[in-house]
Amino acid sequence: MAIFYSFNYTNKEKEPVIKQCNLYNCLDMVQYADTKNGIDLALVENFLTFICYGQEYSMEDGVHIKTTGIQIRPYGHDREFVTLLIR
Repeated sequence: MAIFYSFNYTNKEKEPVIKQCNLYNCLDMVQYADTKNGIDLALVENFLTFICYGQEYSMEDGVHIKTTGIQIRPYGHDREFVTLLIR
């Protein structure tokens, strides 16, 4: 499963969105996010996370970048989450 988190100032109250995916095609989830300014990969809570940087927008307090975190949480046949051990 993929969980989409919005880190934008304008959407800070927005609930995370969950989409189904397989571990082998998790990179396809990035197409649902704005990636105009790049993507970082991170291991957050032992889950692979794509941090997508999108379009810039201006508000009265300055310029911000639309940022979306996509956390990939694979689970086994028993529906328990499988943590990734990347060294």
